[in-house]
Amino acid sequence: MGHLANLFLALLAVALADQVGPLMTPQPVLAVLLVPAPFLFVPLVRRAVHAQDYARANRLLSRLRRSPVLAQLAADVLFGWGATLDAWRGPSELPPGWPTPWELLRFLPFVAVTVTSLVAAARSHAESAQAQRWLGFQLRAFFGAALPFLALILADSLLALAPRVAWSVHVVELYASLHSLLLLLGLSAAVPLLLRHAWAAEPLPEGGVRELVEFVARRAQFHCKEVLLWRTGRSVANAMIVGVLPRTRRIFFSDSLIESLPARELAAVSAHEIGHAKRGHMALFLMLALGGFGALSLLAREWQPEWMLPFELAVLGLLAPGVFAFRWLSRRFELEADLFACELTGDPRAIGDALLRLGGRLRDVAGWRHFAPSARDAFLQRATTEPPFRRAFDRRMRLARIAIVAFFVLGFGGSFVGKFADFGTDRYRLALWTGRYTDAVEIARELELSPAEQDVLGLAERRLGNGAGLTRTERGRVIRELAFEVLPERRGPEQARWLLEAAEALGDAEAAELDAILYDARGALDPAARDALPPEWRRLVLRAPTEADQ
Repeated sequence: MGHLANLFLALLAVALADQVGPLMTPQPVLAVLLVPAPFLFVPLVRRAVHAQDYARANRLLSRLRRSPVLAQLAADVLFGWGATLDAWRGPSELPPGWPTPWELLRFLPFVAVTVTSLVAAARSHAESAQAQRWLGFQLRAFFGAALPFLALILADSLLALAPRVAWSVHVVELYASLHSLLLLLGLSAAVPLLLRHAWAAEPLPEGGVRELVEFVARRAQFHCKEVLLWRTGRSVANAMIVGVLPRTRRIFFSDSLIESLPARELAAVSAHEIGHAKRGHMALFLMLALGGFGALSLLAREWQPEWMLPFELAVLGLLAPGVFAFRWLSRRFELEADLFACELTGDPRAIGDALLRLGGRLRDVAGWRHFAPSARDAFLQRATTEPPFRRAFDRRMRLARIAIVAFFVLGFGGSFVGKFADFGTDRYRLALWTGRYTDAVEIARELELSPAEQDVLGLAERRLGNGAGLTRTERGRVIRELAFEVLPERRGPEQARWLLEAAEALGDAEAAELDAILYDARGALDPAARDALPPEWRRLVLRAPTEADQ
């Protein structure tokens, strides 16, 4: 879970760096200095452990775990790593930001510092065989967590072989949603097999443990592809089910877990993991995520402020409760799975004893997604001996499920309705942005766009046709010049803005720069900055529509 969280934070760091841009002249070679930085933590952690200040040692190790994210941000913002890669890549026929193998190079600072931070963490404990086994397990866990992202980049890289298809997915929201759903279905089928190989897992050997797990599965009427032994160097005591479909999902049991638990407790842990699948927890998490993405899509569709900061704050305002909702649900889904284990095994104490045994000295410490083992044990004792307490818990979980389904229907379903409504307009934008102006004129007639907009399209069609014989950048330049031509006429700045967006999509840097000024400043530049603009730019900025005009 920690590696997965770091991967998401690295994605956010790259997105933030793209907004901020490099703060100085790019010096990508200096990013190499970030790679050995995690080793600075080693003497500090060892000193804290030697002084038996374990709280400080844990804080240092926590910062060490987050150092790869900070390294990626520093490489982009301070040393211009991303800007340098964009310069090396040069012009592209693909939509801006389309995933390609270049993205693997973009995250090279994050990957390199992740490796050195894990090596540093292993050295912080001791130079021992156990530390080396822990390091091997963590490296496999990291690259296993990265596999879904690699698979997504590979799939989109194959799609990039047909740029017109890539542009269709990029511009038409309905196509983008279908593309995302297909990728999600493909990943749900492929990830269990990918993790099996990434984690060097192997079928659980024949014997008592395998027979016990298979007996619990039969009793629960649960089906899966394989039951696997997950070799962690005896550093992690855990079990998990990966996958949704019975034909592809697999159960992983770590070596340390099997060695640590007696048969009755191992049976209870197996029943707990099966309980997650039988109670549909993965599907509910997926519905919550899709509902959230749908709500963000609706927000972006209905509210398009000229200044981006309010929109970004609104997005954060939606994400924050989503994160806490995930935490609240995750903790209670663990309790539900615990109760399922009690009912399936007929042994109310087995799962509680297993939790306390695995918790060890940390039995009173809660995790982000789990209550403390002692708290879970206390919950089980009340839930199995006090029927009113159990009924109240079940009632809350039913209400939570209803709320998740309603959120999914309103958010995801509402966004799909909006995407269908915008399908024609998106096709128009696709034709305009890809330089197919004859097609854009035909679609504009179907949509019954205003005469002013059709006049602009007519100009573009007469000037360029469907852009035969011109590069994308050359088409962008012509469209940008056309935007300046229509400014003094009755078509006004709104139509000029449409053309500037099309020129920017075609790769015209000057149009992108001017569009950024219009979008970020809403024409409210200070007089000195406005007077420094070229005359045609100044005229466009002065006539830019404001919120009041709209």
